[in-house]
Amino acid sequence: MGCNKSAGNDTGALLIGFQMELEKFLFFLLSLLVTNLSATFLAFLVSAALGDFSVANAILASVGSVMILFGGLLINLKTLPTWLWWMKFLSIYYYASRVSKHIRLILCFRECFLK
Repeated sequence: MGCNKSAGNDTGALLIGFQMELEKFLFFLLSLLVTNLSATFLAFLVSAALGDFSVANAILASVGSVMILFGGLLINLKTLPTWLWWMKFLSIYYYASRVSKHIRLILCFRECFLK
């Protein structure tokens, strides 16, 4: 069963290896939504804790850059030095990629063994 091509995220789903089936696309969309919500909640937390918008914006930009860097998308996490290895656990994007991998494994297991 195909999915609606006008959803806008079909290119991203294809780039990370999902096939264009409705169930797989909805799981991809769910993981994308949860990642975006956690980044938004982090922004709300920082902006509520600080009174000045410009300071909160600067802090969020630096924290977001570090999270993207240590999320596993820009650098290979296996090549990190041991004293920097713990930084990946502070990244929202690290957990999003882990969730995506688990969803792919669950869907593959269901296709291979439960049919």
